Order: sequence, then C-alpha cells, then structure tokens
Amino acid sequence: MNWLHDGLVLTFALAGGIFWTILSHIRNDPRTDYRSLHAWLRFFLRLTCAMFMIGYGLAKVFPFQMPPPSVAILTEPTGNMAPMTFLWNLIGLSPVYEIICGSAEVLGGILLIYRRTALAGALFSTLVITNVVLYNFCYDVPVKLFAVNQLLGCIFLALPDAVSLCRYFWNHKPTAPTAAWIPPISRRAGRIAILVTEIVFAVAFLVVRPVFMTIGWHHLQAALRTPSPLVGAWHLDATHPASGAFIDPEGRPITDLYVAPSSRAYTRSTDGALWLSDVDLDPKKHTVLINCYFIDPPTNYSWQLSDPNHLILTSVPPNAPKPDPKHKPAAPFTPAVLTLTRTPTPAHYPLLERGFHFISEWRYER
Repeated sequence: MNWLHDGLVLTFALAGGIFWTILSHIRNDPRTDYRSLHAWLRFFLRLTCAMFMIGYGLAKVFPFQMPPPSVAILTEPTGNMAPMTFLWNLIGLSPVYEIICGSAEVLGGILLIYRRTALAGALFSTLVITNVVLYNFCYDVPVKLFAVNQLLGCIFLALPDAVSLCRYFWNHKPTAPTAAWIPPISRRAGRIAILVTEIVFAVAFLVVRPVFMTIGWHHLQAALRTPSPLVGAWHLDATHPASGAFIDPEGRPITDLYVAPSSRAYTRSTDGALWLSDVDLDPKKHTVLINCYFIDPPTNYSWQLSDPNHLILTSVPPNAPKPDPKHKPAAPFTPAVLTLTRTPTPAHYPLLERGFHFISEWRYER
C-alpha cells in the first residue's frame, strides 16, 4: 500500500506540474518558478526530516528499538532467522553501538532544526540515512520506502547548495550557501511566527520527548530488576486447544510463548515461525494481555502458577458494550482455559557473556 501511495503521489505531482507548466505558457505567465512556495516546502521538509531523525535516534539512544536478544532468539537456530531478525538482535547485542548510531541520528536532527546549521545537518543526515537505507535493503528490513523518502528529503534540502559545496570542497575557493532555509517574509509578525514554530518544535523533540523516553527507560529498568514469574519459555499443552491470542495472524495455532523481562515477547506457530508479540502484565489485577504480532485485538487472561513450571491462563470477558436495541444481545461469554509447561533453557549464554577484550585470541569459537 505504501508503494502504491507513493506511486500515486509521484504520478499526480508529475501530471500537476506538466499541466501547470502548459497553463502558464498559454497564459504567457512570465514566472518560471515559485520561490516563496519552494521556501515554504523546504521549511516544513526541514522540520519533518529533523523530527524523524531525532525520533528514531532517541529510540536508539534509549535502546528501545533494538533490545538485547530474548530467550526466543537465543534458543532459535541461526539458520531459521530472517535477515532482519538477525540484524536487529546483532545491533541489540551491543547497546553501546546502538547508542552511538542513535546519537548520530539525533545530531543530524538537531543540526537540521537551526537554520544556521541546517546545511550541515542535511549533509550529515544524508550520510547517516544512507547507512540505514543500506541496512534496510541488504537485510530486508520492511521500512525501505520510508528510509528512501527520508534520504531523498535530506538530499533535496542540500541540493540547492550543490554548486557552492563543489566550489568550496573541489575548487577550494571561498563561497557561501545560497539556499533559503526560511520563507522570505517581510512582515515582522510572520518572522516571529516562524521563529516560534522552530522553538516549539525544538522544545517538543529535544526536551519533552527525551523526558518521556527517560521515564519509559526507568520503568523498563525497574521491570528488569524485578522480572515477573512468567519470564521464560512456555509450551502449550495438548490438553486444551489453542484459542484467542494463541492463534497467529494466518490462523495457525501457537505452540510456544517466550516472555522477556520487558513487555516484548515472541510466539511460535505450528509451522515453526516466530511472531513478535506483546505481553502486558498487570500485577494488581493478576491478568496479562497477550497480542500476537500487534495485529488482532489483545486477549486478556487471568493467570496462576500451580507450580513454577506450570502456567494456567483463563480468558477474561471483555468490557461489555452499551446495550443497543437495534442489535441482538451478544452471546454469553465462555472462558477459555489454556495450560502451559515451562520449557527448560540454559542458565547462561556465552553470546551474552563474551564481553569486550582489548586483546582477543584469534581462534574459531565453538
């Protein structure tokens, strides 16, 4: 759908440009460009690119986007992984590397916000996003189109200064940027409005958003310090058939549930495929929301451990909607009961404990 959307936008843009050009010739319009409109486009595109650079960068500075490998990945044969899964967990294996990559994205976004550093921000962001585009295409990450659009946006911002850049870097001659980074407004009220927009934007993404992400990070660390008793690998017993959240988006039963200390989890369907899922534990109500791959509405279960290795899940009725006389009353709710058995997993993984060494022995690892 995204490819179709972008294709339609490009088609209508080309058709509109051709039509407007023909109409201008028919009307004998002396203007060959619209500098004010172009400046407004650059202004909003600059803030848009900065927003995505900072947003995705902060998701790596606070290592949310690529978390460390979970028990599902650690117990999965390498040959069964999708390239994106392998890449995601390889980056998540080293939070320092992820934070450095995120800091580079945030720096590019900060430079884009301020008009005096916007050209440097466009060039630096182009370099950073080029690496992201290569990752997405070479490892089949499903945000290729979005990354390409972000890269094209940064190139578009730097392109008007291409001649000045070539003169400075290639010919080693003094030159000055020529592109306009704000709309040419003569009225004082308009200039103040643009300045206020930039300030509000900077505060929203450089102050407010980091504050909320810091709060989320502290909550995550608290969850890691006190993991729930559901953390681990669980296998669905054959006594009760799969239902509710234990049916994958393609209709196959789920056989295994892997719960990480954070809310991220994986489920495995009968064909062996792993599905990224979500587990939201409510310790007060003693319930857990399970959502397979974030597609279907989550199913709410009450849970209990008959012993540390056996889990019983009982579906909880959803909130009853307001009665509507035009529709038939809903069928009575029948709770589904699922039983799961804990799957033994290694207590230690060398991949997580290898660490960093200034001097490493050159040898083949087992």
